[in-house]
Amino acid sequence: MNVPRNRFFWTLPAALTLIATSGGVHAQEESGALQSQSKRSDQLEEVVVTARRREESLQDAPVAVSAFSGDAMREKGFTNIGDLTKSVPSLQIASPQSTQIYIRGVGERTGFVRVDPTVGIYLDGLYIPQTDGALLNVLQISSVQVLRGPQGTLFGKNTTGGAIVMTLEKPSQEYSASLTGGFGNYNLRDLSGTINGGLSDNFAASLGFSAVKADGYTKDISGYETGNEDSVTGIIQTRWDYSESLTVDSMFYYGKSDETVLGSNCELVNVDALTVNGLYIQWPGDTSPSHPSPSTPSAWADNCNANSEEVLGDLTTNMGKDAALALTQTNMLFGTTLDWALAENHNLKFLVGWQGGLEEGPLQTNDSDGGPQFLLGSYNIDDSDRDSYSLELQLNGSLFDSRVTYSSGLFYMQQTNSEQFGALFGLAGLDGQTLAELGSGTQPTAPAGSVPFVGIFSGPLVLSDFDLENETFAIYGQASADLSEHLQLTAGIRYTREYRDYQLEIIGPDRDAISSRMVGTHTGPYGPVTFGPAVEGLHPCACTWAQDPVAVAHSLFPDADGDGVPDYPLDYTNTQKERRAESFSKTTPMITLSYDLTESSWFSDTLAADSAMIYATWSIGFKSGFFEPNGSDGLLRIEPETVENSEIGFKMDALDRTVRFNAALYQMNYDDQQLLQVSVDSSGAVGVIFKNVGESVITGAEAELTW
Repeated sequence: MNVPRNRFFWTLPAALTLIATSGGVHAQEESGALQSQSKRSDQLEEVVVTARRREESLQDAPVAVSAFSGDAMREKGFTNIGDLTKSVPSLQIASPQSTQIYIRGVGERTGFVRVDPTVGIYLDGLYIPQTDGALLNVLQISSVQVLRGPQGTLFGKNTTGGAIVMTLEKPSQEYSASLTGGFGNYNLRDLSGTINGGLSDNFAASLGFSAVKADGYTKDISGYETGNEDSVTGIIQTRWDYSESLTVDSMFYYGKSDETVLGSNCELVNVDALTVNGLYIQWPGDTSPSHPSPSTPSAWADNCNANSEEVLGDLTTNMGKDAALALTQTNMLFGTTLDWALAENHNLKFLVGWQGGLEEGPLQTNDSDGGPQFLLGSYNIDDSDRDSYSLELQLNGSLFDSRVTYSSGLFYMQQTNSEQFGALFGLAGLDGQTLAELGSGTQPTAPAGSVPFVGIFSGPLVLSDFDLENETFAIYGQASADLSEHLQLTAGIRYTREYRDYQLEIIGPDRDAISSRMVGTHTGPYGPVTFGPAVEGLHPCACTWAQDPVAVAHSLFPDADGDGVPDYPLDYTNTQKERRAESFSKTTPMITLSYDLTESSWFSDTLAADSAMIYATWSIGFKSGFFEPNGSDGLLRIEPETVENSEIGFKMDALDRTVRFNAALYQMNYDDQQLLQVSVDSSGAVGVIFKNVGESVITGAEAELTW
């Protein structure tokens, strides 16, 4: 559920905007930024992109790319990069606060640092390994380009889904300042501004800032709101024109947010799932009477339905009083770029980047049951600390009177990260007959009302302390050659080596302490309930299901610290430790053939085309393998993911450049795609972890029409 707010900035900026300049408002030129020109006011702009490390018209680039200038985004009413989902085909960002970015249906759901993002984010050429806080306010943005499909032969980090390339407006010698504010419903308050000017003849600086506050627009019946905004960001930039051939650009970004992720309702998709009816597991609230044909357990489904939109209506949730997903983040990013014109047609760039101070506060990362009771899920225990730095050397240029253009680079990145999280599978029960059938390896049938067994057959709580270090080294290159006036061939290749070094500590439940607390007679809502000694973690109960023994067992472990998780005793003396390290490498090629159809009389006469081109691309994408914590089984090796992408595209401007139509057909064949799946470890604990899918295929079409 994602309902956009109705912000009415369009009446207020005139009253709240102050522009002070010395010499008037100016257009800043930036190498690598998107530019646009227009011959007439009723013609479409000629958009110049740098998706292939050189300036060329959007309609001449044989790449599935969408591009927007900062001015165009502001005219559309965009407030941050997340608003691109309104205008870019195949791009999806889960929510205004989320950095879960998908292109062509491919993305990374969790944000865990052990998993490489499927979509790469670049800011002024610097790769941002963790995209938390990457949805910048558009005030400082000069241009944004969204490239769809595997990217690797032009960028520092290899990605299988695509890339978002953002460029900031650079400082200039002319003095200027701007201040923009607005307010709207849900108590929205928004303030942003910039200051720019020269500090000496060859040195200029700028400062940009923004602050947003707004109340949440969904409300949980427990009383709290979700979907609120409370963020502050600032960007300081400098430009040093050391000489006519050497420029040094530096940037420092700071962002802080303390928000609540937009809440969601629950929908029961599969009633035969293992935790619902598949194993006839009894959850707190199940009261199947003891008779020959007892009813199917319903607590899991009832819990989900209690938070359904059909029951609650729009903009209302029932996730539980402790289920608000906090989004507390602090992020700092520093980058310096040396841009050196070696010769007339050859350019060398050296980029240094650092991302640090990134702290992500504790939050509930997964609530599998989707309702007010926290029956199965995972959560962050403490702050997650993340640091990284990168070095990249690029050589770009052209040969033979620009008939051949090339781009090449060396890339190195190191990341150190820590994550602490817990997996909860609460106390649950099984009917005696069902337990016997599972033990014999047969398919369970409906429970027959035999002795209830309640206990910790799958957990109930496992804590993990995860430290990891990632290193990436890559060398890449791409060249385009004009084979004729209309035919162009582009080819590229990349070698990537990823090193992963992971250390894991696992603290499991103290089964003896849990068992000793359960044994005996306890008072429940329907009278005394007596648990006997545990049988492999399960306690037989001298009671009927109608006495709700699972709920009684849960009541023995209250949530004394108020973190939303029952306080089960943990076995710290038998902490499990494991370390695994391995390198993953791959060589990935790409090739594109494009043909200019502008001179074709059929296109120019029949379709009134001003320009037209068709292209075909074949490429290989690669995503590193890693190690995934899998409950008591420790670290599970996840194979690298590869994708073979085949694509045919068409671009056309027509009717005196008043209509633009771009389209693409694509098919992505994956081997060992890394997807979240429900898994059971050797102790019986159920969890949602990453695993490899043998083969998968994504086929699609996308189109952009501008009139």
